[in-house]
Amino acid sequence: AENEAVEQVAFADRLLLNKVDLVSEADLGRVEARLRAINRFAPIQRCEQAAVDVGSLLDIRGFDLERTLEMDPEFLSTDGEHAHDASVSSVGINEEGEVDFELVQDWVHTLLQTQGARLYRMKGVLSVAGRREQLVFQAVHMVFKWTSELRREEETGRRSRLVVIGKDLDHAQLRADFAACVLSPALTARKAALAAKAEQVCRWARELLPTAFAGEAATVCEVRRSKPECPIETVIKVMLRKPKELTVCKPLVAVTREDIAGVMRSWNDVLRRGATVRALAEQALPQAVRGERVIVDEDEAQHVTGDDFETAIHVLCSPPWSMKVLRRLEEVTQQNVKEVMALASLCGSHGVPSVR
Repeated sequence: AENEAVEQVAFADRLLLNKVDLVSEADLGRVEARLRAINRFAPIQRCEQAAVDVGSLLDIRGFDLERTLEMDPEFLSTDGEHAHDASVSSVGINEEGEVDFELVQDWVHTLLQTQGARLYRMKGVLSVAGRREQLVFQAVHMVFKWTSELRREEETGRRSRLVVIGKDLDHAQLRADFAACVLSPALTARKAALAAKAEQVCRWARELLPTAFAGEAATVCEVRRSKPECPIETVIKVMLRKPKELTVCKPLVAVTREDIAGVMRSWNDVLRRGATVRALAEQALPQAVRGERVIVDEDEAQHVTGDDFETAIHVLCSPPWSMKVLRRLEEVTQQNVKEVMALASLCGSHGVPSVR
């Protein structure tokens, strides 16, 4: 079961320690030490009979790291961590040097995807390569944002510091994963190799595009997924007005020319099977988009229809129109196309109408 009291302390911006007149100073010290072990962000205010100045609770700029650092420069120090609960803990991370912003974003994204429910709070100051100012970030559970920038004093050197509060945290793994984001000659070399690989994959994609889309531009990127069987996918995006995404279930460095040829063959097959639907859609185009290019695709079903796939029709006007028939390509009728096109003419690019 979740420890509600511990969670409330972990999320707090301010802690009121009431009935301090009923216990000894030694007991108060022990309670405050445990509270700080759970949440080093929140100031503790002692009180009796809950008598506190309302002004101390309002407009407190909660979760404001810049103000906290002004009051306590050692706030993000990693010294003096204490175990306080069997499952909830806080871990401090302190890394010399600059971090790669793209890698930090990937690290945070992965952390929130895989452990978001167990992360209570995160906060830190990062020295990012290519930026003169330090970046401040903060997170509560899976809600994350960059909040502001702090001027970096030259004498403090380039350093990133953060604190994570959560349940069942792997301190060593968190530190190791963040350390992998610190800029180094080896990391720079790996990024250069990855950029070269991305250009090679883009070249393969352009060479292997279906004849109907020859000459179109393509981009490539890695995407992290919460799927154990394929945690990192490579996504090739063909830059049509309605971009076409093709996915290879491999990290970018492992993608081969044959992988690209395989996804292009699959796309060609869909284009071939969808030729009749495309012709019907072109005939049914309303006057506003008459003559615009139409492409037809088959997607995994997003609705509970009994079918595994549904047909997508895209009119490549600007901005593009998209619509769906909740049937496989081979089952789409002329009447389906007329009905969904009539709906699309009403909403244009502001929605994705569908018919069954």
